[in-house]
Amino acid sequence: MSNQLVVEGIMCNISENVRKFREKLGLTQQQLAEKIGVSYPRISEIENSKGEPKITTIEKVARGLGVSVMDLIRPSRKN
Repeated sequence: MSNQLVVEGIMCNISENVRKFREKLGLTQQQLAEKIGVSYPRISEIENSKGEPKITTIEKVARGLGVSVMDLIRPSRKN
């Protein structure tokens, strides 16, 4: 498996998990962005697997959602 496929898989997991945890908390993308000090378009990009966010941004998102970075990286459970 190429490194690019691994990165794409991780980004897909992060995308799905950010949306899942954000919605579970009842937050909009705008509210999450304001809570963690990033732009609204950045949250949208993360949730839509556009680009590769810096680890510091992923850490901010995780803290804002009350989860660990590993919770964002692991494959999302569909239940």
